[in-house]
Amino acid sequence: MTHRLAAYGAQAAVVSGVLSIVGTVVLLLFFALEAPAVIASGNSDLWTPLGRTNDLLVGLSALAAIPLAALFRERWRVGATAATGPTATYAVGLVAMLGVGAFGVSSFANLIPLTSLGAPAAGALAALGLWQVIVCLRSAEPALRGRLRKVGVVSGIGFVLEFLAFLAIGGSSGIADPRAALRQPLFVAIGGIGLLASVIGYPIWSIWLGRRLGRGQTL
Repeated sequence: MTHRLAAYGAQAAVVSGVLSIVGTVVLLLFFALEAPAVIASGNSDLWTPLGRTNDLLVGLSALAAIPLAALFRERWRVGATAATGPTATYAVGLVAMLGVGAFGVSSFANLIPLTSLGAPAAGALAALGLWQVIVCLRSAEPALRGRLRKVGVVSGIGFVLEFLAFLAIGGSSGIADPRAALRQPLFVAIGGIGLLASVIGYPIWSIWLGRRLGRGQTL
């Protein structure tokens, strides 16, 4: 069972990372082609094909990582002195991944205004980052040794910084008018740093981890 879960976890990590890379490419295209129109309109709920496709890809990337979270729980529990740590961490990761997935689907389908989705989406991403940081720092998973562990911590902190910046600009009310949000450059910069750390760090961490798990490497 554990061997099969390891295979699923390795595949899930690679798929999640690839989806994240595609999402990053789409996000860059959004910033170049659609973001100026959104800012000019002053309406953050404006439906944009590239922007909403990025949201969907982020959601699918999170959903794809669920087997990886299950793998970490099982391997961590083997050497843990108490079962509460791995189980609680898994619960945080599972809720976060499901939350990010629900956000992506809801945003792409335009089921709920994007400004209404802002708070739960940012919170779910922060929880995903927290899960990533805890796993990298506390799990005894041998595949996470070395630089990969550091990449995971940086990526996870990036997700958390995005959430803190979101709160600092006023949460959902702050992003309702993108022009107003841009008048707070410090917090926009913090959010931008977090975004860069997550969109660059997460796919590197995920694919690298998946390859190590798939090959049984620990170095």
